[in-house]
Amino acid sequence: MRIVIVCVKKNRIMVGIVVVTYNRLSLLKECIDALRHQTYKNFRIVIVNNGSTDGTCEWLSLQNDLIVISQENSGGAGGFLYRFEVCG
Repeated sequence: MRIVIVCVKKNRIMVGIVVVTYNRLSLLKECIDALRHQTYKNFRIVIVNNGSTDGTCEWLSLQNDLIVISQENSGGAGGFLYRFEVCG
């Protein structure tokens, strides 16, 4: 599940892609790979790790291009409730 947030600042478009994950490491890797291969490059990928116990946290710690937020499992909707600023 993803949410895309688009911000326009000083005539520049910035896209924030939020992915909430819980114990779906193989699917998360596929999703991130697809996002990394987009032709539009002005975006940030934000991963909300919703308490995964399947090695997701360890894999995410090796990814330098992702913004990672780790929290206890609060369900899919709870993962999207985390408030943050995507456009910087």
